[in-house]
Amino acid sequence: MVSRAEKKGPTWTPLPAILVAVVLAIILSLILFEPISIDGASMEPGIGRGRTVILLRTAYGLRLPFSERYLVQWKSPERDDIIVFRAPNQKQKLMKRVAVAVDEYIQIYGDIMILNNNSVLLDPKVASELSRYDRMPPGFVFVTGDNLAVSRDSRHFGFVPSSSILGRVIVPPEMRWNERNEP
Repeated sequence: MVSRAEKKGPTWTPLPAILVAVVLAIILSLILFEPISIDGASMEPGIGRGRTVILLRTAYGLRLPFSERYLVQWKSPERDDIIVFRAPNQKQKLMKRVAVAVDEYIQIYGDIMILNNNSVLLDPKVASELSRYDRMPPGFVFVTGDNLAVSRDSRHFGFVPSSSILGRVIVPPEMRWNERNEP
């Protein structure tokens, strides 16, 4: 005679399903999305300190994991995109708005850059480097924070190479600015 315990067979455990879900979440966050918490004031008042936004890592192309090289690049950053990139010192990630995109005209007069009918004061060293160009060179963008008074951006460290860009920020609707850049 067979006992009741022998008839049941193996019991199902949720552990493998949970492990698969965790592994998939990690892979998706490494390849597609990453939550970014704002800890500075350079993007205020549009995106304030303490807010969390989503970084879309595949906005401009698909990269090799843990590399700056693209497997496929399908788009370049455009003016007004908010991007996250590695700072020139490679130790931190910065979030800024693209002020001048690839192949757009730039005008520099001494230490002044004319940007969308506004004049912006440049670091003298950056101004001398950028004065060689009349257009944004391929593979680079010029970025600024929305709060120019406190932002450390391309005015201080120059062009940002595309290889340093980690992705485009997806800004929730309640944080978007209207056409006149008012909060």
